[in-house]
Amino acid sequence: MIQINNSILIAGDNLSINFYEIKSKLLINKLKTDHSQCIWKLLLLKSTDILLTGSDDSTIKIWNINNYSIKGNLKDDQSKYTIQGHKSWIFSLIQLKYD
Repeated sequence: MIQINNSILIAGDNLSINFYEIKSKLLINKLKTDHSQCIWKLLLLKSTDILLTGSDDSTIKIWNINNYSIKGNLKDDQSKYTIQGHKSWIFSLIQLKYD
């Protein structure tokens, strides 16, 4: 679960990312990912619109999020980018701070 402004992002074994408005508790957007297994981790990079998702399918997907929906592109006019090569599940993602 991750909080963005007045929304909460939740992911899991339904292979999607759900955006809920905190106050009303209403689903305001649902992003269907192309992960093939459970999404374990969400990481919103600080001061950006970049969201990373990590999954049991051994992939990390990079999303450009704006206004609770997928917007723009990161590579070749696509809304997502996949990092592959892990041999097992993705359980954790962290943002490192460089000075």
